[in-house]
Amino acid sequence: MFGMKQLTLFKRLVLGYLLILLAVIALGAYSTAKLDELSQIIHAISSVDSETISLADSLKDSVLSQSALEKKYVVSRDKDFYAEFLSIEQYIQKDFEQISALADTREKKKLITNIRKDYDRYLSAVQKEVNLIKADKEFSREKYEKTKEELADDIIRNLDAVIKIAETAMDRKMGMSEQIGFQAAGVTAIITIGSVLMAILIAFFSALTINRPISQLIKGTREIAGGKFEKHLA
Repeated sequence: MFGMKQLTLFKRLVLGYLLILLAVIALGAYSTAKLDELSQIIHAISSVDSETISLADSLKDSVLSQSALEKKYVVSRDKDFYAEFLSIEQYIQKDFEQISALADTREKKKLITNIRKDYDRYLSAVQKEVNLIKADKEFSREKYEKTKEELADDIIRNLDAVIKIAETAMDRKMGMSEQIGFQAAGVTAIITIGSVLMAILIAFFSALTINRPISQLIKGTREIAGGKFEKHLA
């Protein structure tokens, strides 16, 4: 049966260092895989969750600004307020397109769809009120005001829900990244310690392999010097 004793010292050293090399390669491959996983998580946080929160906050500010402008227009009948109201709508539509593209869950998509529907109804209510004002017709201002406020409140509430979902996803992904970091550190430590111990064992057994025949040689030499020639030197 082929065993370690049948291997030469050189072959034992080569085998030992080959095992260490394989351990280092395995460590490198594992570290690369974990770093890639961490990179994907960080990318998701920065390009999806963080951007979603930023866009949702921007939409909230824009809707609140529009609400304030249309109220000023209704009171003052100043066309500049309505023109500014319309200019903000362009930015809101652009933000809607971007945040819709980032929606990566069914819940987010549903909320954003509801927000856009409420916003379209809000614009419709404002337009109807503006048309009545321009036509100088009598209408129930309180009725329109209540409808617009309810729609604006629904938009803000749903945007807050989108932000909450994105923040929860960020926290979860951050927890995952920490867990991956701990796992990678643990595996790296185990492989490193194992490689060091293997190197120590290789050095020990190599020294033992070299010292044993040298000791036998010294012993045989002494026996020859003492006049004992019947034993062969090992």
